[in-house]
Amino acid sequence: MSPLPPITDVGSLASASAEILRSLRITQESVDAAPIGIFRLDCEGRVVSVNAAACQSLGYSEEELKTLTVFDFDPSFTREGWREHRAKMNRLPAYSLSSTHRRKNGTTFPVEVSIRRFFFEDEEFAVSFVKDISERLRAEDERRKLEERMLRAQKLESLGVLAGGIAHDFNNLLMVIIGNLDLTLARKPVEANEHLMLQDAAKAARQAADLCRQLLTYAGKGTSRTEPVDLGALLRDQAQILEVSASRSIRLMLSLADNLPRINADVSQLRQVFMNLIINASDAIGQAPGVITLSTSTMTCDREYLESADIKDRLEPGLYVCVEVADTGCGMDESVRRRIFDPFFSTKTSSRGLGLAAVRGILSKHRGGIRVYSEPGKGTTFRLLFPVPDVLHTESTPGVSATKWQGSGVVLLVDDEALLLSVGVRMLRHLGFEALTASSGLQALDVFKKHREEIRIVVLDWTMPKMDGAETLAQLRRLDAAVPVIIVSGHAPDDLQRRLSGRRVAAIVRKPYNLDEILAAMQMASDETV
Repeated sequence: MSPLPPITDVGSLASASAEILRSLRITQESVDAAPIGIFRLDCEGRVVSVNAAACQSLGYSEEELKTLTVFDFDPSFTREGWREHRAKMNRLPAYSLSSTHRRKNGTTFPVEVSIRRFFFEDEEFAVSFVKDISERLRAEDERRKLEERMLRAQKLESLGVLAGGIAHDFNNLLMVIIGNLDLTLARKPVEANEHLMLQDAAKAARQAADLCRQLLTYAGKGTSRTEPVDLGALLRDQAQILEVSASRSIRLMLSLADNLPRINADVSQLRQVFMNLIINASDAIGQAPGVITLSTSTMTCDREYLESADIKDRLEPGLYVCVEVADTGCGMDESVRRRIFDPFFSTKTSSRGLGLAAVRGILSKHRGGIRVYSEPGKGTTFRLLFPVPDVLHTESTPGVSATKWQGSGVVLLVDDEALLLSVGVRMLRHLGFEALTASSGLQALDVFKKHREEIRIVVLDWTMPKMDGAETLAQLRRLDAAVPVIIVSGHAPDDLQRRLSGRRVAAIVRKPYNLDEILAAMQMASDETV
């Protein structure tokens, strides 16, 4: 390579110097225009030079930064860590690390640091490129939360399919039990003790039906029978069964406020909530002596408080009735607390009840919220928030005593379960009706065509194989637009009302129904034929 020709005049020297200075200024402007911080440190970690982005990210001027070391603004670096860093730099020409930088005002932010080592004229240099990754981490956190919500939705959807199948079969079995018990109690004079035993059996069967409804609530697909509820009175009534649900070494204490405002709620679902929470508290205490405190109060909640709740779907500021379940158990750390409402999460080797996932589903249906307070070794408190409505209402089925009304005429009973047909026929006959049966939609249509002039009412199961209740109803309406039809459904799908839109039905009865409930439906249907 030929040597550069000598500069022989002052003009040429001045021109070359100006060009060099211009090139240096452009280089410095380019470095300052970079969107990430650029640092050059000496071998002791002292700042040698920085660009504008580095100054802006840390809140220091360039002069201030040149008086600092990396230890002043990167709290993750220690002297020992710096020596390890230098040793790694000697082995690798380039590497990256994640760290945290501290601003002049004391706040911190996550960074990603890329370090490059190079030589210039036999002298070693190292430069660090620092990127603020706060936004990226926030985006990753949002994506993770979205993925968790999607996974939870998929789990709940799977549970809905499972719960629907279980509810259908379980309700059919309970229908046979409840129907026969009701008929026995209504028709046979039995001794007092036997009568009490039958009543207890009927009560247990209805509680089992309530449990079946919780399977649907567990997946967010249940239906509710809403009525005005005094939570204080409900808890007093349930106190004894709650107490025996806990370990014998645990004392249940009640602190219930008087004159609580009423809320709109499904009583059976609320009982399940309190039962699950007491069982959960008992498991947290174990076999050691302990205390579970059940208390009620009212409070006015603003939006900020409601936003801090662990379950906060559709919560609106206003007056709430609060129920607290506090235990002296083992408590939870934050990682466990965040997962307790997951349908598939448990800290126990064996679980009882439907768990906190059911509590979540029920509270969501009641537009309520939950706050959980817990520390390891200091117990746990669940605070349940129930909104106080402006207007109380009820969706309960009106009751009619079986001793005050009797029907007459022929009823077509359609169900794909033989046992249900059998008990259904007996119930209808007890109410004064004659019964024809069909075990499928197609058979129902054949029977209806043959006995069209006799049949006054059709009782139609909604869930059947091949031709379901919806299609059977449509075909029946083509044959007779006026015949009263009672729809019977085991789990009342959410879209049932929409699917029935425009199709006149006399009543909808939910399985497993008792004698009074089918009587009320039959009376409504009979009124249509008058």
